[in-house]
Amino acid sequence: MDSLMPMLFFGGGFRGGGRSKKSKKKQKKENWFEELDAGQCKELCKAVKVKCSGTKKDIIERLLDQEFLVQYAINFKGYMVKIDALKDECRKRMLQVSGNKFELVLRIVQHEHGTGGDTLKRAATSIVVDETSGIETHVAKKRKPSKPSPSTMYTRIQKKIRSCSQKKYQSHWGSKSHAPDVCYFVHSLLESLDNYTKTDPKLVVDGCYAIVSSFVENFDDFDRPGYCENLEMSVDTIVKYAVDDIPRNLVSSNDLDKLANIMIELQNVGSSYGLFDDYEEFDMKKSANLIRNGRDSEEEEEYKKPAAAVAVPSAAAIVQAPISKKLNGSPDTAATEASM
Repeated sequence: MDSLMPMLFFGGGFRGGGRSKKSKKKQKKENWFEELDAGQCKELCKAVKVKCSGTKKDIIERLLDQEFLVQYAINFKGYMVKIDALKDECRKRMLQVSGNKFELVLRIVQHEHGTGGDTLKRAATSIVVDETSGIETHVAKKRKPSKPSPSTMYTRIQKKIRSCSQKKYQSHWGSKSHAPDVCYFVHSLLESLDNYTKTDPKLVVDGCYAIVSSFVENFDDFDRPGYCENLEMSVDTIVKYAVDDIPRNLVSSNDLDKLANIMIELQNVGSSYGLFDDYEEFDMKKSANLIRNGRDSEEEEEYKKPAAAVAVPSAAAIVQAPISKKLNGSPDTAATEASM
């Protein structure tokens, strides 16, 4: 009995002992309605004005009989109605585009069958009157683009760098694409500041500082930082903003100096991985100096450079030149002496 105890405890000696059960694969639903709960299916039934009593199977059969709803029931990959397409349908009907797939479908169905009532979420519209016919039409209002926030930019760069733990970056090739994706995201955020160079120069400088500082301070979270690329393009964009585009008299020298210092830190962080070694003409110190002092500093440096030495003959050499020719007995001097 004692000899059987270890076998019983560890599962030995019995068929299947000690083996973990394999998880059963979930059966794929035949249609999209089966993925919904009974309450959601009943809401769709009310929207199309059909009976909503009975089991879930009975309700789904009634939904499949509705010609308008069949297009949303397809559950095969490549043929399913996507969220973007549903949002476009909502925009055409002047409906709100927020919510998940079920909410969007329900909103469209209620609009088509006139069952939404006051609860139907419609988009904000403005009335436009045609000058010739005088007919009033409702046009969806366009949202004004929100003003970028430096703190939000810092957080977005931080999250993007830390996204290396996502599934798409876990493969061999996927991990290589993470750093280039971050660099592209950095450049896209910098380009979003272009509209504010004349109206809000301080926002541009603060935004550039937030983006670069987030990249520098979270650099250790990169999985493969050596694959960062095109950082010199981002540096050129920042220099262009700070030197050429913004009115520098509206930005404090402290802000510009702070931005220049973080650019130097960017080079220090990237130099250990050779991120700027492929660009021989790239000079971060020169870029930082331009950010601090503008184009005037560059012109002063050019002015202070010593002029190239030009060989100018001395006066003694000019006087002695004909004498040396006489001593050498050149043909011209001999002919002159003969004539005399």
